[in-house]
Amino acid sequence: MIGEELFQGGRVLDHRKLDFRNPAFGVGSLSYSRAVNAIAVTWLAMWRGMGGDISNMPVPIQIRPRIPEQPRE
Repeated sequence: MIGEELFQGGRVLDHRKLDFRNPAFGVGSLSYSRAVNAIAVTWLAMWRGMGGDISNMPVPIQIRPRIPEQPRE
C-alpha cells in the first residue's frame, strides 16, 4: 500500500504532499508503532526468561475493547 501511495502517475509523490491524512503515512506510522512495541515485548520476555529483576515493575493493566452501547428504541 505504501508503494501505491508514494508512486502516483508513474512518479514519486512530492514529500510536501505527504501528511498525516495520507494512507502511506498511516501505514508507516502503524508499522513503526508495532515494530517498537514488538521490540519492547521481546526484550521484556527475554529479561523475564533470564530471571531478571522485575520486583519493582508495576503489574500490567489488561486493556479490553469497549463495546459501544446499542441505541435504545
